[in-house]
Amino acid sequence: MNNSFFTKILNIVRGNDPEIEKYLNENYPEDITIEALMIYREYISLFKPCKINVKFNEDFSEDKDLVLSFIAGFQGSKYDFEADVDNFEMRFCIHAVYENNSIRKFIDELFSFQIHNLLCIYLSNFILLEKIVSESTDDTTEIERQRREKINEWNYKNALAESKAVYLKLIKI
Repeated sequence: MNNSFFTKILNIVRGNDPEIEKYLNENYPEDITIEALMIYREYISLFKPCKINVKFNEDFSEDKDLVLSFIAGFQGSKYDFEADVDNFEMRFCIHAVYENNSIRKFIDELFSFQIHNLLCIYLSNFILLEKIVSESTDDTTEIERQRREKINEWNYKNALAESKAVYLKLIKI
């Protein structure tokens, strides 16, 4: 795992939100790694690596499985693997809704800075949820249920994408 990539994202998040900075300073050493975060250990790490090769924009060379785990784990994320029959490959598509407008983008169409911005949003949310979970027992049951749903959704979509990828290889022959 590329910890310099994570450290860069974490430093942006830390600098943008005093509440997150305070929480991290009180609960973690300054040279924190992603593996040390409770949210990573208890949630993000449970997303199995993608079974197919997901193509990213050529300018993106960071930890792709971590990026996909963040997208899949974020409660507001909608995503799918879509078959590109013309090129006999699967593509990862992110769906966003903003003010009644739906936007679809394939991950290979996003530049590195756009992915970094998404990860900053996701990591901020994950850390704030970690803070809620660590401070309260009331909200954790619903949060845990939602997390299980997101993990199950990922496992299902990942397996389905693998099946579709095998099919695309067969029809290409």
